[in-house]
Amino acid sequence: MSAPTGRILVAGGGPAGSVAARVLAKAGADVTLVEPGRDPGPRLGESLLPAARRILRELDLLYAVEGHLTCPGNVAAWE
Repeated sequence: MSAPTGRILVAGGGPAGSVAARVLAKAGADVTLVEPGRDPGPRLGESLLPAARRILRELDLLYAVEGHLTCPGNVAAWE
């Protein structure tokens, strides 16, 4: 991937927004990640598939979910 040009704003620090911001930043983009000012409470993504841990490890983000319970009943197949 060639380095993105310009400034990039990622709205939402959930799993998808965090991964998108991290991938773009590692590619050399100038990224800003914004999140609402107060805790919105439970949200989608609160339950991580076990397969997501590999991706988070590769992006050096696994520390962010330390102690987080996975959902072992779910299965994902990503290539």
